[in-house]
Amino acid sequence: WKLAHPYRMVAHNGEINTVRGNNNWMAARQASVDSELFGNNISELWPISYEGQSDTACFDNALEFLFQGGYSLTHAMMMLIPEAWAGNKLMDADRKAFYEYHAALMEPW
Repeated sequence: WKLAHPYRMVAHNGEINTVRGNNNWMAARQASVDSELFGNNISELWPISYEGQSDTACFDNALEFLFQGGYSLTHAMMMLIPEAWAGNKLMDADRKAFYEYHAALMEPW
């Protein structure tokens, strides 16, 4: 049952092939995460994902972390799964700036 799908944020039954790298990047970014909402208690949330969770559970945890931290669901999803923006001449400047800014904050899933 530990790999069943009782997720809080996503309904996904596919394969996330980059899950190990994603978890490593989430762990590496912990030291730089700051939140007015969580304050000094933010360290109590670590780890966001842990070894042995399914790929979807890890993604669900990351999405929930961003959403509960104050990002809208749409904003959080755009951070986790950005469009192909670099070099995209058809994308408007504001949207491209959004992705460029968030690329400095976290790696995409």
